[in-house]
Amino acid sequence: MQKSQKKQHAFTLLELLIVMIILALLSGLGLMAFGTIQQKSRDSRRKQDLANISKALDVYYNDYGVYPDSNAGLILGCGNKGSEACNWGDPWQDDNDTLYMSALPQDPASNQNYFYDQLSANSYYLFASLENELDGDASVDEAGAPSSYRGYFCDDATLGCNYLVKSTNIMTDPAVITLPEASPSTSHPTVTKPPTPTPTKTPTVTPVSPATTIIIRPTGYPLPPTATPAKE
Repeated sequence: MQKSQKKQHAFTLLELLIVMIILALLSGLGLMAFGTIQQKSRDSRRKQDLANISKALDVYYNDYGVYPDSNAGLILGCGNKGSEACNWGDPWQDDNDTLYMSALPQDPASNQNYFYDQLSANSYYLFASLENELDGDASVDEAGAPSSYRGYFCDDATLGCNYLVKSTNIMTDPAVITLPEASPSTSHPTVTKPPTPTPTKTPTVTPVSPATTIIIRPTGYPLPPTATPAKE
């Protein structure tokens, strides 16, 4: 009785390369989707943070009759008589031990922050910068293109704020500026025009009369005698 032998099929190099390419594509797509989900999560948190800060501002207004002053985007509502700067991430509490927020929210990105601007004793603007510029709540210009609010930065001085929460008595938004378009990742190659060849001037050859015979003789070679014409 013969035992059946099973052939073991080994992967070829081409098959392994195809598998590796498919895995790389799937990994790239997965990372992109994961990054988008994280981005939306951070933007959602920013919106919720500003909604909570807005509620705390209203509580402060009920206590003091005015909204807190602002300085460089910070809320001046802590410490002595609720007039000292409150740092993002720290408790919002005045010297009467009134706790408006156990921790004043700070932007989920370490290189960004929120921005508060008191317009008057009865009005304010509160800003954030959404990572997704195409978010339905992000600012746009008249043409509907992504924009940011003029003069308001949600970092040191370069990242424009594009999300706004304002006091209920304010009907207008600040002016916006259109965001610059991203530079294309690839550019068309520059085609170098080959140099135009310089035409070669053809030398002019002076034809020699066929009746003229030029004989070059070595030095010292005797010349042939000149024929004397016969006399009649």
